Amino acid sequence: MARRYVLAAVGTLGAVVLVLAIWMIVDVLRVRAALNDARTQANDLTEQFKVVGPGGENQIAAQLGRDITKARKITEGPMWSLGEKLPLLGGDFQVVAEAASAIEDVANVGVPGLTKLSTERDNGALSVKDGRVDLSVIRRLTPILQDSDRVFTEGRRKFRAIDLTVAHGPVRSALAKVQDKLFEAQEAVSKGADALERAPEMLGADGPRSYLLVFQNNAELRSTGGIPGAFVELTANNGALIIKRQGEGSSTGFFDPPAVAVTNDEQALYGKLIANYWVDANFTPDFPRTAQILRAMYRSKYKKDLDGVVSLDPVALARILRATGPVQVRPNVALSSENVIGVLLNAVYTEYPEDDDAQNLFFAQAAKKIFEAFTTGSADSGELIKELQASLQEGRVIVNATKPEEQALFAGSKLAGELPVDTGATPNVGLYLNDSSASKLDFYMRRQTTVKATRCDADKVQTFRVTTTMKSEAPRRVTDLGPGVVGFSSGSKKGHMSTVLTWYAPLGGRVTALNIDGRQVSVNRAKHKGLFVATASIDLAPGKRTSIVATIKSGPGQQKDGVFRTTPGVEVTPNYVKIDSAC
Repeated sequence: MARRYVLAAVGTLGAVVLVLAIWMIVDVLRVRAALNDARTQANDLTEQFKVVGPGGENQIAAQLGRDITKARKITEGPMWSLGEKLPLLGGDFQVVAEAASAIEDVANVGVPGLTKLSTERDNGALSVKDGRVDLSVIRRLTPILQDSDRVFTEGRRKFRAIDLTVAHGPVRSALAKVQDKLFEAQEAVSKGADALERAPEMLGADGPRSYLLVFQNNAELRSTGGIPGAFVELTANNGALIIKRQGEGSSTGFFDPPAVAVTNDEQALYGKLIANYWVDANFTPDFPRTAQILRAMYRSKYKKDLDGVVSLDPVALARILRATGPVQVRPNVALSSENVIGVLLNAVYTEYPEDDDAQNLFFAQAAKKIFEAFTTGSADSGELIKELQASLQEGRVIVNATKPEEQALFAGSKLAGELPVDTGATPNVGLYLNDSSASKLDFYMRRQTTVKATRCDADKVQTFRVTTTMKSEAPRRVTDLGPGVVGFSSGSKKGHMSTVLTWYAPLGGRVTALNIDGRQVSVNRAKHKGLFVATASIDLAPGKRTSIVATIKSGPGQQKDGVFRTTPGVEVTPNYVKIDSAC
């Protein structure tokens, strides 16, 4: 009889445990579903910031807050408290509850502030109208972003205090990804708040500011895009933007001695030309260095100190024209998003093959008309933001401020165009191109690069295979295009694309092999800012194609997903591309 009672008691206890276990599992699944819904809403919210007009993101932000609150309330229930006391799984329950609590205010307070700012932005509050940015609007919106910054920063502090090591692998890994995204968002919001606070000063609230707007010409490649061709000096005075000077880079002459001291690394890779000629200042992929060189050249030539340098290319201009609509440059010439690339990078040189003055005049007229369209306020604000973000993602819009405290606002972002050096566990791989023929034949270049991590060694060294195909689509009778396109070279190479490719390995890594069209070639090695660099020269006749494979190893401890950066060309060029880790 006693044995029967014992068995009954055990059976009853087992049933209770089973019910409790099922209840806990249901709670876990409910929390996971709520957090997954929140993640989906967060992703949708990000896309809304990028691609839609005002209003749409507010509904998504509200749903995001509800999902996070739902998850947090479940973790406050009795079964969840019991789960936290379990000897094996208690840590998982604990950290999930702490994570939901840490990000609740971010979702319910911080994000709605961002959506309010986004709505104002998309309604044109931050746009240039009648040649002026309304500084009073910036001052009104700054506290909103600062409040969001405080909430995001507090959420980051709370999340950082969570001991993720007490959770099991899958839970720890999932929450680590949430943590990375939260930290990334907090840094962006914090920088945005600082930038908005400083914007009035940078736009001339405390006195006129001078900025150099440079247009890179991708028909003659340089590491950051193309030769710095036409330029505009802009004055910002209490929000008003005025063109003070226009010119062409080639007209600045030869700087001897060099405009700045050339480092040993630069001398070995690029020679002194990087500081002798305006159009060679961006041989280097490090735009802050390019901006420093251009400022020095501008000071020497025009006796003017600049407060910053901004770079755009014709692909970015085409995207701006999608938002502004076409501009009439001359009575018989209109530039639109459909034709501006072909006109500026090719037709001008065939129309005026040996007349530099005529080319420069057209570039100046085009730059002025596009600037006027941009600053009148006629552009669709949502479309303009979307197009500028697309150009930013491809590295076609770059900004460098002269004052270190202002440049710090852009540091580490795509907008800065920096050469990535020490990026921790994230390996950065670079491939940059420089034309060596002084022609405009790169208008006809078709290029594609893929990067794959193929191996992860025990010390977290990754191996990458970088495969690039290049083809010249120049017409076979290329010399008929004239010297404005094919350049002034002679002999059998006339009309050939001549390009120097430069591969940058991650810090502590190296380029181990180069293969061109199935043939192993020796690696020309160099160093730049502590990074291992390899170069190769490629010659392409019209209609010809080549394939180059570089094998690159990362440094030790670089086990995270990598980033691939390259020179933006005439066509859409994927840039800052994620490389899935092999570790």
